[in-house]
Amino acid sequence: MTTSESGKTHRSSTATTPARSGRDEKLWQMFCASLNEESRHDYHWSLLVAGGAQVTCYAGVMLLIIGAVLWLSHRAVPLQIVIVPQGVLLTATGVMLNGWYTIRKQHLCRMIRKLGGHLDAIGPALLLMHSEQEKQVTVAASEVLKRTLPALTELHDIGLKPAHNRALEFMLKSPDTDLVQVAVTALKFVGDEKSVPAIAAMLEDDSLPQDLRTAGAECLSSIHSRISATRSAKSLLRGVTGDGLDNEYANGLLLHPMAETTAEEADEYRHPIS
Repeated sequence: MTTSESGKTHRSSTATTPARSGRDEKLWQMFCASLNEESRHDYHWSLLVAGGAQVTCYAGVMLLIIGAVLWLSHRAVPLQIVIVPQGVLLTATGVMLNGWYTIRKQHLCRMIRKLGGHLDAIGPALLLMHSEQEKQVTVAASEVLKRTLPALTELHDIGLKPAHNRALEFMLKSPDTDLVQVAVTALKFVGDEKSVPAIAAMLEDDSLPQDLRTAGAECLSSIHSRISATRSAKSLLRGVTGDGLDNEYANGLLLHPMAETTAEEADEYRHPIS
């Protein structure tokens, strides 16, 4: 547990695991970094490798079919000699790509499950939740997220980025209500302006359970409040005139509002208007 200057208590992301030695901690960080890197590129690799394997297999099979037709018709024997080996090569390449793709997905499943209930699992597990994902990986990532996301609060800083929010929004479409529940709970603390349409679309579903509807409404309210607070902190205020105010403020200097103050600081900065 650590305490920030503002007095808030923060729980570190290693709070859910036993203490590790320096060497074990270094190995753990290397493992997490490796998993993060693989997860970050998983969507594009899934599109490229899975699509490439299918196209290669289809092309190889088509060439074999053409070769078989030519052989049965006893025509274009030289062409058969060229087509058939190419068909075999393309088919074998497609099969090997598909095998490598399957092995890699199984490897991802084992890696994500090794993180268990650790908060470091949230980032990579979220990046593995996408529309092109294999079912086995989706199931493994979902199991991990159901264990870790309920522990996430606004006090945790685990480096979530907009890509993670998009994954949470994707989870709102899942038929697994438990997964939707933890996604809504997480978006309540980390959701941004782009999350609002996805949550609103979920709430439009007439078959949505009442507990999810209530959680979704609370999530929307929390996001809107956070958006308003962010906009207010970035806005400029014009100083008011009145007795007791310095001339620079009375002259209409634009001011930034204070993002956060304690009760003592609020009294210190409060001035009478007249």
